[in-house]
Amino acid sequence: MENDLDYAVSLVVPGKILNGIPAYGYDWKADNSGQQLYWSKTQALINQYGVKPRYDAGANSVNFAYIARDGSGQHTVWTENSRSVALKASLVNAYGLGGTSTYALGMEDAGFWAAVRQGLSRQ
Repeated sequence: MENDLDYAVSLVVPGKILNGIPAYGYDWKADNSGQQLYWSKTQALINQYGVKPRYDAGANSVNFAYIARDGSGQHTVWTENSRSVALKASLVNAYGLGGTSTYALGMEDAGFWAAVRQGLSRQ
């Protein structure tokens, strides 16, 4: 995200740019098909399969794997957590951006907004 923002602010006044924070992740099957996983449903999936998400510092996102009980096999999920959302929201102040946006309303919960507020409060 920072590489993209570096490029964007080299071309456009930072105050005219919004960074985007996803309120979803992606649940991939072994055959590379997948579907969106709403932020608000992620914790239930983690609890259902008893998995421990791993933070990927290079991507500043989390991932975890599970074997689905519906017979669809191995799944790998890439998504956000409070840490990654707060970090991405903090880039608004770091770059002097006009603000942030999210896709899409209704996929998030109160925890998502708490992480956004935490990130935006960083100087």
